[in-house]
Order: sequence, then C-alpha cells, then structure tokens
Amino acid sequence: MTFVRALPFAVLGLLCAPGPAAAASSPKTAAATSVEAPAAIHARDDRGRDVTLAAPARRAVTLAPHATELVYAAGAGAY
Repeated sequence: MTFVRALPFAVLGLLCAPGPAAAASSPKTAAATSVEAPAAIHARDDRGRDVTLAAPARRAVTLAPHATELVYAAGAGAY
C-alpha cells in the first residue's frame, strides 16, 4: 500500500526535474549590437483608456508582498 501512495509523488518528481542544460555548454559568441532608441509601449488599462510609455518601464512599485514575489519570479529583480 505504501508503494501505491508513493508512486504519484515519484512520477511528479520525475516530471518536475530539470533536464540537461544543453545551452549552457555551447560557447557564446559576441554579436555586434547597435544602440537603438527604445520603442514606445502602448497598452489599454482596465477602464479602456490608452496608455503610452515612451520606453519600457525601469521600475515597478508593488503594493503587496505577494505581488513583489511575483515580479521577482518573472525576472524583474535581476535588473
């Protein structure tokens, strides 16, 4: 009976395990980059108003701790 209970957890663990990091082993080459002006961001808010940002946002303010954790999980904490 213990095996039957442990089997779903074992399968879940195998499905969630990370695969091999093939991209990490390939050498990175330096690519020539040109400096361009950031593109404007157009969005529509919840009230239907058009909002335009001249460039991508550099900072964000969150009003709740869980929202801060979500922003960091999305990768914004690295900048």
